[in-house]
Amino acid sequence: MHVRERRSNRAIAKLLGRDEKAIRNYLRRGKASSATKRTGRKPKLTEREVRRVFRLAIANGLSANQIRNKLPSLPSTSTVLRTLRSRSYKRYAKRKPTPALKPHHKKKRVAFAEKYASKRKFWRAVVFADEKKFNLDGPDGFRFYWHDMRAEPKFMSKRVNGGGSVMIWAGISWYGETELIFLNGKQNAVKYTETLSKGLLPYLGELRLKIGNLRPIFQQDNASIHSARFTKTFLEINNVETLPWPAKSPDPNIIENVWGVLARRVYANGRQFDTKTDLMRQIKAEWEKIDLEYLPKLIRSIPKRLEATRLLKGSKTGY
Repeated sequence: MHVRERRSNRAIAKLLGRDEKAIRNYLRRGKASSATKRTGRKPKLTEREVRRVFRLAIANGLSANQIRNKLPSLPSTSTVLRTLRSRSYKRYAKRKPTPALKPHHKKKRVAFAEKYASKRKFWRAVVFADEKKFNLDGPDGFRFYWHDMRAEPKFMSKRVNGGGSVMIWAGISWYGETELIFLNGKQNAVKYTETLSKGLLPYLGELRLKIGNLRPIFQQDNASIHSARFTKTFLEINNVETLPWPAKSPDPNIIENVWGVLARRVYANGRQFDTKTDLMRQIKAEWEKIDLEYLPKLIRSIPKRLEATRLLKGSKTGY
């Protein structure tokens, strides 16, 4: 104000009760600062837009692409990504799918671990099999979110939902993988046993020739179509021995790792699909590329997984 009124440095110093030299130095610094031009690009987003981006990412769990669709005024998805990465305390993290473990679940998990952790050779005869859903627009069960590192990590439950998707069944063992089967429509025990007739029974026949004195054992989780009486009768008639599997126990189940590898390859580089035919073609191509040397490594990890379950008294492990 004093400068705009064209007062001298001496007059300003006298009015403010300060030294004239201090006033002169202060005014020089102000001129130098105002003369300095900003360098670099002008920010593409306003502060208000930045706040909206982070609110949608952290509070609502939206991806960069979803944020861009919700805020069409933003320049691009890559701009949203750069904005999210610009804050040091934010990170892009995978939500950790975790089963709700009750005391009786933990007790059964510990009992299972104590019984099977030391049976290293036993696991070479086990066939792990399950269904897996693949969505046209991205992987199910691998949802990512922007996480404020100052807060506790978020957890979500795995659920299989409907929509534009393809469902598959497949199995693995120490010796390789089964045929990949695409499933049609809603599954029930009858359809499930038809899948086992096509995919499991021929594989078990081949496996018996490879494992000598060991008897093949079939592992499946406790999904309703797996534990249905119709399914159990089918397995008994076909002389298929099953492994009693503790509920809520995806961590020692190595086929979860295979699904992870397969999903990452199918959706590599953010790939999405317009038709189920395209998605099925990609799934089949990537399934055939699964490294056979990878499967024995997973089998060898099972005792460690079970030992971790025992040490954690049945709680969820890091596998």
